[in-house]
Amino acid sequence: MPAQGLAEITKLLEGRSRIEVRAICIEALRRWHRDDPSQRVVAMHGAFGLYACRLMIQESKASFNENDAKEPFLYNQADPALAPVMEFVWWLVRAALAIPELHVLKAVGSISGGGIGQHAAQVLSSGQSTSCTFDSPTPASDS
Repeated sequence: MPAQGLAEITKLLEGRSRIEVRAICIEALRRWHRDDPSQRVVAMHGAFGLYACRLMIQESKASFNENDAKEPFLYNQADPALAPVMEFVWWLVRAALAIPELHVLKAVGSISGGGIGQHAAQVLSSGQSTSCTFDSPTPASDS
């Protein structure tokens, strides 16, 4: 089932190189972290999709609704248009910079690994990731 906004996100990503998409995704995460530094979980169609869509909409001066355009980040992860975005997300996981919270929707795909405390690189999935938890050093306490 195509999510609302798939045509919009396809147009926003059209003609962009994988390097450009990676830069947009990195900047989206930077802005999300700047705006909410205490948050460690970013939803694919929440903050991550929203911030990435905002950047692309502003850059292209498109008149798309960012709230609609972010939905495919969750519901259409397997769509070829989102391949560069998902390549970036899974690169974060393989680099152990993010730990996906995986949910297989409608019995599509399979998951192995991902147990509590298991290293992110040991998680394999052919399902959809709804959010990622980002690892970052915990500031040392002053006590």
